[in-house]
Amino acid sequence: MPLKVDRLIAGSIDTDSLNINGGSLGLPYKVYTAKLTQTGTSNPTAVVLDNTLGGELVWTRQSTGTYRGTLIGAFSDSSKILFSYFFNGSKDIVSVSITNDDIITIATGAPTDDVLDDTPIEIRVYS
Repeated sequence: MPLKVDRLIAGSIDTDSLNINGGSLGLPYKVYTAKLTQTGTSNPTAVVLDNTLGGELVWTRQSTGTYRGTLIGAFSDSSKILFSYFFNGSKDIVSVSITNDDIITIATGAPTDDVLDDTPIEIRVYS
């Protein structure tokens, strides 16, 4: 007999361990969603909206307009990673790429600093 839910009560459910009719409930990917800001020669700062990657992504400024996000082992299978980023106005990113198993790199257009201003980014790592 199927389970019928009449009412949900606020709280949390561990979707990693929830099993319904032999299948698990949850997304087929881990996700990092944040808004990035960078000024002057400072490292980017992130307002993290969602992070299920299993650790904190650490952002550093490598050079003018080039920034790295580091999380050990998070990017080991590049064929299963999807990047999304969004810009307002005429500012744009030239590339978001995987540098190695631990690092992604963002490069801006001129190159120039002070381009990231509450810039949304999402990284999905599929199973």
